[in-house]
Amino acid sequence: MSLIFNLTVRQLAGQRRILVVLLLAAAPVAVAAVFRALAPATNPDRFSDNLVNQLVVAAVLPISVLIAGTMAFGHEVEDRTLSYLVLKPVPRWQIALPKLGAAIAVGGVPVIIGGFATMLLMPGGDVRNAAGVAIALLAGAAAYAAVFTLAGLVTQHALAF
Repeated sequence: MSLIFNLTVRQLAGQRRILVVLLLAAAPVAVAAVFRALAPATNPDRFSDNLVNQLVVAAVLPISVLIAGTMAFGHEVEDRTLSYLVLKPVPRWQIALPKLGAAIAVGGVPVIIGGFATMLLMPGGDVRNAAGVAIALLAGAAAYAAVFTLAGLVTQHALAF
């Protein structure tokens, strides 16, 4: 299983995908740093809630996991080698689970770290709130990765789907 996981992580982290995911994950951290530096008179709790809910959870997390999840089986589908992978005497869950884990690792972990750092940078941010956001983002990344990995298997045009 670790061989499939390592191969998939290398495939997903290659090219420009990882750069896009890292830039997306860094965007909320930059916004929180600017907010903290300028220290406006608005309520920081409300701003941090809006930042996490509307930017991280609603935009950055789905896009980042979409990039990784749809391509988890993408190389095998494009090369038409998926049938050879499935013909191996290995249970299918031992193929699918590492692929799903790699999609979570490449697409979700940078966003989780970015969400954690965003909550720590906010005025009055503490570790408990940041840990809660990180756990919620992990659950969301797992759910999105499962859906987008399935979409990548069902259709060759999963991004359009």
